[in-house]
Amino acid sequence: MVSASAAPAAAQAGSPAGHSQPPDSPDGQRMVQRLADLLDRQVECFGLRVLFLPTYCSASEADDQLARTVVARMRRGADAAVVRIDDAALLKACAGRCRAFLGGRMHPLILAAGMGVPLVGLSYNPKFAGFAELIGMGDRIVDVRSLVHGDGLERLDHLLDAALRGGPVDPGPVDRCRAMVEDGVRRLFAGL
Repeated sequence: MVSASAAPAAAQAGSPAGHSQPPDSPDGQRMVQRLADLLDRQVECFGLRVLFLPTYCSASEADDQLARTVVARMRRGADAAVVRIDDAALLKACAGRCRAFLGGRMHPLILAAGMGVPLVGLSYNPKFAGFAELIGMGDRIVDVRSLVHGDGLERLDHLLDAALRGGPVDPGPVDRCRAMVEDGVRRLFAGL
């Protein structure tokens, strides 16, 4: 979510129908409408602009199409944009300008975490939990199935509110994760 006049926030469209429900299926439509309603409320409460940064845009993944579908269902769709960025450094820089990042894909969440942006994850795959725990945000992940079939909308709304209202992110967990990766890479190359 990017604000044109205030500090930005971010929503990243993933294929949150990770349980393989296309956006035009009943579950996919429910997910799209719930995301649209959530983002409309955030726009109204915080005066935000929503920026979708779809990263998997092939016909089989179609994150860009999913993002456009959510925007079309938003009452405040004029306050949202879908921008395809193929350059990871530029995507990371854009994420760093955001007030919060709602991610439905793992790699954009990793990039946003490296920029110190408050994160909320919409998980479609168990790998989200491991990454989230590693960087100290295990309690800020919502499984997409609960968004579609349970109380996930309320939880996602609460987590995004907290991310937008909260102060700076503690860099400690991300720094420790970065150090572990760097150490692992050093040891890997030392053994060659």
